[in-house]
Amino acid sequence: MAIKIFKLMTGEEVVAEVTKETKDSVSMKNCVALVLQPSRDGKLGFGFVPFGAMVEGDITIDKSNLIFTAEASDDLKNSYNSMFGGIVTPPKTLITG
Repeated sequence: MAIKIFKLMTGEEVVAEVTKETKDSVSMKNCVALVLQPSRDGKLGFGFVPFGAMVEGDITIDKSNLIFTAEASDDLKNSYNSMFGGIVTPPKTLITG
């Protein structure tokens, strides 16, 4: 399933697995809100907080409530997958001999 970022009209950014998409709505599961926070090295990093934690089953959002939808970066996907037991891909490096 595709892991995507959704920017809501309320300003929240949600990361989730898309389970169904129609012309008017998108359904998702394992939703977390993305929050920016300082990292240990002083740079800006990200973290996750529960989104719809008390909901049982999928969350469906009307597309009219979305500002944008985008593919998640590899770093974001790996962090997300480590929370939900998905596949975490190693960084791509050049092997030299």
